[in-house]
Order: sequence, then structure tokens, then C-alpha cells
Amino acid sequence: MEPGKEVAVIIPEGSGVRDIANILVERGIVANPLMFQIMARLKGGGTYFQPGRFMLITGSGYDAAIAALSIPPETAEIVRVTIIEGLRIDQVAQSVADQLGLSPTEFEQRAKSAAPDYVDRYPYLEGAFMDSLEGFLFPDTYEFTADATVDDVIERQLARFDEVWKSIEVPADRLERYSVAELVTIASLCEREARLDDERPLVASVIDNRLESAMLLQFCSTVQFLLPPERLTDLRLSDADTRISSPYNTYINEGLPPGPIASPSRLSLEAAARPAQTEYLYFVLTSTTGEQTFSTTFEEHEEATRISQEVFGQ
Repeated sequence: MEPGKEVAVIIPEGSGVRDIANILVERGIVANPLMFQIMARLKGGGTYFQPGRFMLITGSGYDAAIAALSIPPETAEIVRVTIIEGLRIDQVAQSVADQLGLSPTEFEQRAKSAAPDYVDRYPYLEGAFMDSLEGFLFPDTYEFTADATVDDVIERQLARFDEVWKSIEVPADRLERYSVAELVTIASLCEREARLDDERPLVASVIDNRLESAMLLQFCSTVQFLLPPERLTDLRLSDADTRISSPYNTYINEGLPPGPIASPSRLSLEAAARPAQTEYLYFVLTSTTGEQTFSTTFEEHEEATRISQEVFGQ
């Protein structure tokens, strides 16, 4: 973040010095969380920091931050905003609008074009398809002041994604095979395709196996990404749907879609980083409680599809 910029910093109730240090790093106030903790404790800060809203200056440093946080905070309404996993940017925009009162159009337009503005902080956004932040707006519960801006929300979500991603151990050979953006794309597919947590790594394994076999992914979720919100939960696609001309349509295009199709959860990011080791090439929903049947051969898949049709109809 550009130094010298005044930003609102929210210290939630119950925050310890470590929590505050991470918030200050996330907002660009200080560079090193451990150094802040050391200096705050030396100055006795751990005993008098209060929750609330503070206006701080990016890059101002440890002494200035400690001094600013030592002053009673502003009185401002705090709004808790929850963004669930698996949403597209337009759905995130509407959710933020509903909870925080921001313009959904402004949020969507900004989020779909802002990647170049954050590349310096998050290099994996380099070359993001159509400059979109799709997939990188981490789903979580956040606290904002009632006067938070679109950029305040986006910056917090990106910083949270970065924090979560860096906490996931990604095998070196995985990063040799896929870029971070591609792994987030895989995670978004797992998020949209899996109904149960323990099936996310299995979906990731199918993605790997189909790509290795030069098979089309043919994932319904990549077509649903192109459909109106009311059709995102359609169990069956029409033939016309599968022929939609778009680089995201994996029924007609080889490989992964050009970018994520939703905001993946931590569990889906972990599945993309460490998929199950299987020979599965197919899966289909066969239970009303979310279980899918995974298959290695087309014949097995045909049988599973027959069961799916019996359960859910054609």
C-alpha cells in the first residue's frame, strides 16, 4: 500500500497485541508483526490498547502506531460482514451491499478490474484474466466501520487471502506444475463441485487426472459461472448451455478455465495444494445428502449417472 495514506484501522474487541500487529501489517501501517509486538510490550502497550476505530498513516512505523493506538479510539459503528465461500464477484458485491450499504455496481466494477493495482503486493495477480480479482476475495467474517469504502473491503479480503494462502504448505512439485493463480482456479472448481469437505481433494485429483490424460474437464460449474445467479444451482445443464462460447466453458475448451470461477475456502485451497492420489476421472452426485460417486472408467461412470438420474431425475 502507498505510504503516507490515512486509513481506518479497526481493532476488534478482545484483540491481543499479536492480533493488533497482524492488523497493522495487513493495513500497511508497519512492516513486521513481531517487531511491533516487541516494541509494544517494551512500551507497555499490551495493557492499554483499546478496541475501536483508529485513523493511522500507512508506513508511519512502530512508534507512531503505538502512540496513535494509545489514544482513546473514535466512537464509530462497527459492522460485521460475513462473505460465504463459493460466491462469484457479483454475488460478493451484492452481499457486501446488503450488509454494509455500499453500491454493488461500484464494488463489482472495481473488483473486476483492480488486479493491476495490487500486483506489487501480491505478485500472483500478475496477468489475472481481464484484470479481475475473481477467486482472491477471501470468504470470511470481517469487521468494518459503517463508513468503509469499496477499496477498504477489497483490500481486507485480499490481505486475508494472502495470509491464508501463505499458511498453506504447498509442495514444491505442485508449484512447478501450476502457478498460484492456477491453483486458486483449481480450488474454485473444488469449491463449486464438491458438496462435502472430504470430497474436495477427490475433485482436485480428478482435475489432475483429466488434465494429464488430455481430457476436457467438462465441469458444470464452469458453465454455471456464465449463467445468471438464479441458475447457479442447476443440477443439469442443457446442451445449449454446454455450447456457450466462452474461454471458461470446459465442455469446449481444453485445460483449466482462464481464472477462478468463485471465491474458494481454505479447505478448497488446501485440496488444490494437496489433492488426493487417485485414478478417478469422473464423478457425479448420487445422494441427496451430497455424496458423489467417483469412478475410474466410463462404464463405472455410466452406472453412477444412472443412479444419479434415479435419485434426481433426468
